[in-house]
Amino acid sequence: MYTNAEILANRKVWTDALRSGKYIQGRSRLRYGDAFDCLGVLCDTGVVPGQWEKVYDDIYMWTCDSGASYTGALSRLHLAAVGLSYEAQDRLMIMNDGLFNYHGGISRPSTFAQIADYIDTLPIHRDTPLTPAS
Repeated sequence: MYTNAEILANRKVWTDALRSGKYIQGRSRLRYGDAFDCLGVLCDTGVVPGQWEKVYDDIYMWTCDSGASYTGALSRLHLAAVGLSYEAQDRLMIMNDGLFNYHGGISRPSTFAQIADYIDTLPIHRDTPLTPAS
């Protein structure tokens, strides 16, 4: 279990990386070539130890002790490390990628800096269940 101080320190590492200008912002995948979505940046910071594995052409999968992902949803361990709920994770994916609506339009994706500002406002969430349905 992470302390509040550890969670805030982990968030700072993540938000600093989002604001750094080091990352090219991508969509729909944690990492595609040299582009990352906001959750892929979290993986790349090493807050939760793991590694990138190339699975196809430029598609990479993040693997760590608590599982593997390439589509955006992170493990419970990642969410606990930065005090995020599943709902907050979903909101971050929508902010990163933009949101399709029923009228055929899409909302404009947020920049990494805007996403970092949003993360800074989130309360610390604890007790993330093993699955969203639990």
